[in-house]
Amino acid sequence: MKRLVFLILLFISCNLLMNEDALASTVKWGNYTINSGQIGIVKFSTDVNLYKQNPNGSTSVIIGKKGQAYRVYDIEKIRKYDNLKLNKIAEATKYYLGGGVTVQGNEIIKFEQLPQKIYEQAIAVYGYPVKSLVPPQSTLFGFDYNYNQSMDGVSFMYYDDKSNSFKGCHGMYSGDLVNEYCAGGEAEIKFSETKSAFSYELNVSEQVTKVQIQYPLKKGSIVTITRPNGTVEKEKITKFIPFEFYENVPNIGMKGSFYEYTHVIVTEKGRKFAVGRYMSVTAVTQAEFIRNY
Repeated sequence: MKRLVFLILLFISCNLLMNEDALASTVKWGNYTINSGQIGIVKFSTDVNLYKQNPNGSTSVIIGKKGQAYRVYDIEKIRKYDNLKLNKIAEATKYYLGGGVTVQGNEIIKFEQLPQKIYEQAIAVYGYPVKSLVPPQSTLFGFDYNYNQSMDGVSFMYYDDKSNSFKGCHGMYSGDLVNEYCAGGEAEIKFSETKSAFSYELNVSEQVTKVQIQYPLKKGSIVTITRPNGTVEKEKITKFIPFEFYENVPNIGMKGSFYEYTHVIVTEKGRKFAVGRYMSVTAVTQAEFIRNY
């Protein structure tokens, strides 16, 4: 009898421990359970059509229910322009709900971004949601100083199969994602990755910046930046941001630069390394280029 009581108590205590572990391995935001990679939720004031991209290329329609919360993992702002004047004439927002499901934003859709505290809890519990920082060949790039300085230039780069790198233009451009005309300098980015670090080498007008980001990505991980003049800077990761939108329109009537970032890494000096639909990379700025020469 004593042995039976002991076994029952042991079973109960083990279950309590397992339940505590299960609770510790999930992140809650009010009544919502947050998934790895989630940046927010959307709710609908009426039923709406959600569109699912199937593996065979077809699209299925799913009904999004009024009042129900749906997880959001990425956001895209879709813009249309007047082809002659380059003026923006329309804009819409597309939300990526996971599993190939998307919904286009309108007045009946409400998006709520995860609070900073909740997102960082998710990073601490699940780890950084991007398994590899090496970007896909379709990625567009913006230099990191677009966040905090006047626009020295814009980068639109394309993947070059021969060099296994991204090539493009640093400066004002003409053409559709290819280097048809470049008022600034040529630019090239090469990426590499090991189990312990992600690295890239950015060459802008023969000025080479090297960056290494320590794995695993967490608060306190080291970002090492080697500038073109050989100066080495080391910064700790201090913050993670779920989603950030950057827009810079330099002059009325001109198409400016637009970036949507998900899963942004922030260092102690405020430098941002962003992945997602677009990627932000650190580069030598025009001011530094002038000082060096």
